[in-house]
Amino acid sequence: MKATFHGDATTTYAEYIDVEHSRTLVAEPGETYDIAPASGHVRELPMPPDDRWTPVKAPAAKKGQD
Repeated sequence: MKATFHGDATTTYAEYIDVEHSRTLVAEPGETYDIAPASGHVRELPMPPDDRWTPVKAPAAKKGQD
């Protein structure tokens, strides 16, 4: 899921990965990331991780164009 981080400081989320860079999620304020739970976590994790994130809506597909 893509989401924008609105925290006040750079924050590391060890239980999540930055999909684009295939590494632990280190979120910087105002940046958008494609995030996913890291492998090996047996409990279900919330998406997004906390209330400092805003999900990015996918752009609407244009009708008649493939």
